[in-house]
Amino acid sequence: MINASDFETITEIFKVQSKNCSRTSWFCLDFNFLPPSFFNHLLVTLVKDYVLCTDQDGRVQLYRGIGIFNLETNGCKKLVACLSENAIAVQVWEYHNEEQHICNANYSTIREYLISTVNLLQRRYKMNIQYTCFFKCPEGKYYKTAGKVSCDETGEHYFCPEHGITHSLEDLRKIWLQVRLLK
Repeated sequence: MINASDFETITEIFKVQSKNCSRTSWFCLDFNFLPPSFFNHLLVTLVKDYVLCTDQDGRVQLYRGIGIFNLETNGCKKLVACLSENAIAVQVWEYHNEEQHICNANYSTIREYLISTVNLLQRRYKMNIQYTCFFKCPEGKYYKTAGKVSCDETGEHYFCPEHGITHSLEDLRKIWLQVRLLK
């Protein structure tokens, strides 16, 4: 059975607000129209390639509109996939021992995986649903429209209406768009 729980409660359960957890910016796909079943198909695809998190009692951490996956067997990196009205958002939580740790890993493969999976599902089910890609700051609420930043946005900073401060566009993008140098 899938649990119903709000995102804030889930972040408390996973201690995301602690000093030992760093979050990436949100990478989001904003659809003109998104059938609820589409997200369920995406979750099933993620389950095939990633291991669902479990709690201390062995229950999988799958909620209505939210799935949490381990990116590593040690559980130190988790992928959270969320559904909001006409949008799908992903973020990575990194757990560590340092208080001021910053997420610097490259998660462009997850971004590419998400986009290719959405395109595959569109072809499989003969759907033509337009979407745009955008980012939100790590502390932003994925389900709020305020603070969305287009992937094509230019400039060095943007003003975040959710927090009333400016954020570096480079910090939002580098995790999801980082290009690996070939050796």
